Amino acid sequence: MPKSAGSSPSNKIVFLVFLVAALGLGALAEYVRNTPDAARVPTALRRDANPPLSSPNPRISHPRVTGNDDQVAESTQRAPAFFLPVVKSGKVELSEPAPQVPDGADPKAYLANEALKSMSVGEGAKVLGVDVRNRTALLELNSAFVDHGFGSTEEGQVVEALQRVMGQFDDIDKVQLMHSGEPIDSLGHIDLGEAIPVIRPGSSSTPSEE
Repeated sequence: MPKSAGSSPSNKIVFLVFLVAALGLGALAEYVRNTPDAARVPTALRRDANPPLSSPNPRISHPRVTGNDDQVAESTQRAPAFFLPVVKSGKVELSEPAPQVPDGADPKAYLANEALKSMSVGEGAKVLGVDVRNRTALLELNSAFVDHGFGSTEEGQVVEALQRVMGQFDDIDKVQLMHSGEPIDSLGHIDLGEAIPVIRPGSSSTPSEE
């Protein structure tokens, strides 16, 4: 009696594959149903269906500078105002606006030299440097200044001019004229052996009145 043929191995394998696939699809459907966010595509991975059109000539904005901004910048960079002495009616007055002090220059030495020019002291007369010690300005003068040969009136005016120029600096109370590191005793008529007080702006005092 012939034996009944059973299920072939190949049929069993096909059945198992279909079974596993069905179970997998069912699990995936259940996961999607219970996790709504899983069906969403992340924003970073989406492709915009209607991307914005870029302009061939993009407009570049520039900051606008107003007049007030210019005035503020100018006021912050403005140097302190200094004045030079001039002789009017025989009197020394601090009334001529001084040039702007050059970058890197010592304001005290620069203004002292500008004062000598303003007073028309002989050509070559110079202040070589100003050293402030204990609120006294030591003005080192060159030989051309010392050998100038001042008359009595001119000497008084030049000394007063230097007193007034140095009086514009708050850290200076007195002036001492120096040459070769030593005090200048006199330019011919005024005793200059000791430091003399500065004359502050607006003061009418003169060397003879100190």
